[in-house]
Amino acid sequence: FFFFFFFQAEDGIRDAQESRGLGDVYKRQSIWSIVCQIVCALRHLHLQNLACRVLAPSKILVQGRSRVRISCAGMLDLVSPPTQDFMTLCQEDLIALGRLVLQLCCRDLAAASRENLPRSMEFVEAQYSAEMKQLVWQLLSAGNKQVTILDISMFVSGHMMSELQGTYEAYDELEGQAASEVENGRLTRILVKLSFVVQHPMFGQFESSEAPYLLKLTWDYIFHQMDEEGCPVVEYAHVVDSLNKLDMGVDEQVMLVSSDGADLLCVSWRDLKDCLEKAAHELLEASADSQNAYVQTPVQPNQDQLAQMQQMQMQMQQMQSQQWHGEVGAEEWQPDNGSQQWQPGDY
Repeated sequence: FFFFFFFQAEDGIRDAQESRGLGDVYKRQSIWSIVCQIVCALRHLHLQNLACRVLAPSKILVQGRSRVRISCAGMLDLVSPPTQDFMTLCQEDLIALGRLVLQLCCRDLAAASRENLPRSMEFVEAQYSAEMKQLVWQLLSAGNKQVTILDISMFVSGHMMSELQGTYEAYDELEGQAASEVENGRLTRILVKLSFVVQHPMFGQFESSEAPYLLKLTWDYIFHQMDEEGCPVVEYAHVVDSLNKLDMGVDEQVMLVSSDGADLLCVSWRDLKDCLEKAAHELLEASADSQNAYVQTPVQPNQDQLAQMQQMQMQMQQMQSQQWHGEVGAEEWQPDNGSQQWQPGDY
């Protein structure tokens, strides 16, 4: 059995070359990034006494800008079991990696062929650093010099540090995005809770007599601000700041003013949070006591309903038996005391 992982919106190196050209996709730094990722994958496989055997442009998937994945790794071990020893297979992986790097550098899939190899190496020497040329030579001559993946890992260790730095930067960015989503979820919860309480028809019937009026003033303070000329004030920063203080329950005092200006109350956010929690708890208890389908305990059927259900079940079984044995009359089938086991008659 083969297990596949699906990665959306990925192109193979061969597909990218045919559609956009290798020169438009892979720059010098991108080539080193691809090499480092493949070297890490080969190191993991070789240390587990496994060989990749599928390092070809059509089997290298590129996700996003430079995230590399190897497709069909290990599949040849089942389809075509190897006859060579393990060291030979590892050297073939390194040679295949050398061909792949040469194709990326020359921006041509035919650059690694035997007739184009001298000209391709001249192009690499002229356009790239001596380090890149030496890497390609070491990979292509892995079979003669007994080069292992550990030697290649030591050779590209300097570029591994750049990859590690990029990984940390990507991690910091994702962590920041996750933190912002957590903050958004926290504000959404406190906003939904406040909306349930203030906008509910039961508002004003809670046991806490001071909660409805304070929460109504809090709702007006957050969303119904007015300036000196009586024009509405729409300020997102004020809403976010107020919801954060309400959710945290800070000790800061806030001045609440009624719409007609007759009442002026000075109360802390902590007290407002306590009022909100009490009102939300009372609303939740009232919802649990109501005929709510989501919280109501299912009613057990009585004896008459059970008998009716059993009769309907027997009728359905008779209809099924007639469909299964259309040439046999229904009278030749008799139920055994209402059970699901049927005893056929003589036919």
